[in-house]
Amino acid sequence: MTFRDVTCEHLAKYKVDELGIEENGLFSFRGKNIEMAHILPFRYHQLNILEEYRSRFFDSKYGPPHIKLHKYFHHLNSSQALCINFFYPLIAEDALGLVAKFLCITSATDLTSCFEKESEVEIVSRRTSFDFHIRYSDTQDIFFEVKYTESGFAKERNDEEHKRKSKDTYRPLVEGSPYLAETCRDEQVFLNHYQVLRNFVHVSQTRQFLTMVYLQSEPLK
Repeated sequence: MTFRDVTCEHLAKYKVDELGIEENGLFSFRGKNIEMAHILPFRYHQLNILEEYRSRFFDSKYGPPHIKLHKYFHHLNSSQALCINFFYPLIAEDALGLVAKFLCITSATDLTSCFEKESEVEIVSRRTSFDFHIRYSDTQDIFFEVKYTESGFAKERNDEEHKRKSKDTYRPLVEGSPYLAETCRDEQVFLNHYQVLRNFVHVSQTRQFLTMVYLQSEPLK
């Protein structure tokens, strides 16, 4: 069994034993609604946040409507829910400094944070959104991309729309980055590694990017 299989099996049991929800949720796939045991019925989607912090999160400036919940937030293996469950307790307990300490950042003062942080460098109507963001010392940024049961980073279609977006939006950022290899400027390479390279173009001396892979027992491809 893969990590995803084991995790979804565990979450299906958790849904019944811990949340008391026996009804399966629906996954919309190719025009069909498929019942799956690790998915909550949508009306119970708030149960995907840890009980101790659930009300505080949804009543806070960190929850909706200040952020948009993902389409599949009611899936118990939602990476967005995982991200919130990991970071919001640290925010609520005023312990976000532990993240900076873990990253050996001793100068992290005046921490501010948010979920679903939109890019500040892309000049486009629909900008990259990072799962979690920390800003400290006014100008220093850490961006987080959180994965759970995904098997890799998303590619992008090799069509005219995305070729144009790659050329107009991302090529200037790739060419201006001292951290990306020359091969990243190739259009096909960029589209094949679209999600991760779209994130890496944000890296600078003041901006750091981290990917959290939660308990992955198999490598991301």
